[in-house]
Amino acid sequence: MALTDDQRRVLDCIDQDFMVKFAVELTNIFSPTGNERPASEFVYQTMLSMGLRAKLQEITSTRANAVCELSGTGGGMSIMFNGHMDISYTGKETYVPGGDLAMFKESAGVTGFTQEPCRIENGWIRGNGIRNMKSAMAAYLGAVNAIMKSGVRLKGDLLVAAVAGEIEKSVLDEYRGQDYDGYGVGSRYLVLHGGVADCCVIGEPTALSLVRGNMGTTWVKISIRGDITHTAWCDKVINPIERMVKFIHMIQEWIPGYQKRHMYLNTKPQVNIGAIQGGWPWRLARTPGYCHLYVDVRTIPGQSPLEVKEDFQDMLRKIKESDPTIDIEIDLVVTSPAGVIEEDEPVAQAIKKSHEAVFGKPVTERFDNPTADAVHLIRYGVPTLTYGPAGKNPPGRADYGYGWQSIEDLTQCSRVYALAALDICSRSRKKRIEA
Repeated sequence: MALTDDQRRVLDCIDQDFMVKFAVELTNIFSPTGNERPASEFVYQTMLSMGLRAKLQEITSTRANAVCELSGTGGGMSIMFNGHMDISYTGKETYVPGGDLAMFKESAGVTGFTQEPCRIENGWIRGNGIRNMKSAMAAYLGAVNAIMKSGVRLKGDLLVAAVAGEIEKSVLDEYRGQDYDGYGVGSRYLVLHGGVADCCVIGEPTALSLVRGNMGTTWVKISIRGDITHTAWCDKVINPIERMVKFIHMIQEWIPGYQKRHMYLNTKPQVNIGAIQGGWPWRLARTPGYCHLYVDVRTIPGQSPLEVKEDFQDMLRKIKESDPTIDIEIDLVVTSPAGVIEEDEPVAQAIKKSHEAVFGKPVTERFDNPTADAVHLIRYGVPTLTYGPAGKNPPGRADYGYGWQSIEDLTQCSRVYALAALDICSRSRKKRIEA
C-alpha cells in the first residue's frame, strides 16, 4: 500500500527514544491490582506535558484511570487506545516458582519474588509489567506524539486511557478488598464516566497478531461438607477431600466433550481446575469439615454461564445416584461474558491495513482464551479488538514467560497505531452511524 504524504510525515516523527524512556519509567512504578494510582498519575502527568487534554478519574484513594484526548477538527470517527496499569505479579506470591520470570529474583529469606529495576538488554526491555501491558501505553503515546509533531490534524478525536483493575482476579471468600478486585474494574468505570469512542484498540500482548474476540469466563465453586472428628475415628466419618477427588475425575472426563461442543473460530475453550481448599494444615489430627474446589471455565460468545452451571449440576446428580448422602453445593462466583467483533468493523480493517503497510504482509488473526477489557467495552457498544507489541520473548525463553518487550516490536507497533488512528479519524461518523 502506498503511503500518503500525511502518513509519511507521521511515521517520520515516531520517536523510539521517547517510547523506550517512558516504558522504562512506567514499568519501574510498582502498580499491583488495587494500587494502580501511582502509575496512572505518571501517565496523566506525561499526557499533560505533551499538551494533551487529560484528566484523572479517581476510583478509590489508591486507584485511578488516566484519560487524555487529542481533539479532532470535527466530523470524523473517534478511536481509543486502552491499557491496564495493574501487573500480574506483586512480589507477595510465595507460590510462584522461579524459571523464566527473569525480571524477579529470590531474596535471602524470601520465598516470593521482589521487583528489580527495569533495564534494557540486547534490544529488549526487561521488567515486571512491561509485557502485560505497560509497553502498549508507550506505543500509544508514541503514536500520539508523532501525530502531534507532524502537524497532521485529525477529523475525529483520539483518546488514550490508562485503566486500573484488568488482571483476571476476583474478590472471593476470604480474599477480600481491592487487591483482588480485577476483571475490568477500571474500564467499566471509564465507560460509565464518559470514556467512550467509536472504536477501541487494546494493546494486550498478542505478539502483533489481531485478536477480534476473547473468551469469557465462568468460575465455578464446588463445596462438599464432611464430619469433623479425631484421626483415631477418621474411618467412621465422611471425608470431603476424598469425595472431591471423585468430582475432579468427573470434571476431567467432561472437559474434552465440553471443548468439542464449544469450539469457536478454531479455538477450544480451556478449563482450569485452579484451586482446592480443605481442612486445616495446622491440625491434621482432625478430619476436614469441608472441601472447596474452584474451576475456571472459558466460554464462547453467546454462551450463558448458566449452561456451565447446568453441566456441573448434571455431574452432581450422577454422583448422588451412587452416593445419596453426599452434601455438595455448586455456585457461580465469577461470570464475565465473551466478546467478539465482526471482521468488517472499521477498527479491524484499519489495523489490518496499517499492519500490512508497516510489515509488508498480512496480519495474523486469532481468537483468544485469555479474557480482556475488550469484552467489557464491547458490551457498552464500543467495538474493540486487541493488538499489542508484546507476546514474544528473546530466543531461548518461553513466549508465555513474563517480563520482556522487543524494542523493535514496540516501535513497529506504534507505527501501526499511528496509521490506524489516521485511518479511523478520517472516516465520517455519519457513515458509521448509518451503517
